[in-house]
Amino acid sequence: MKLEMPDSVVRERLKGQPPAQIEQDLKDYHRETDFLSTYFPEANIVKINGDRKPDAVFADIRKVIDKHVNP
Repeated sequence: MKLEMPDSVVRERLKGQPPAQIEQDLKDYHRETDFLSTYFPEANIVKINGDRKPDAVFADIRKVIDKHVNP
């Protein structure tokens, strides 16, 4: 599963945290998700639009998990 949202939105949502930590977390997230896509192109990576209200994002995540746990 991959949450897709602009980095600017992530920065805004996490603005109470240390900026250096936010930048490192973003760098790590992009590196790791890019790695998965590159080295496992056949993987079924579900993309979720994270640029919405948290309840809507959570509902989509829950649907994906439920689908894989209870096929």
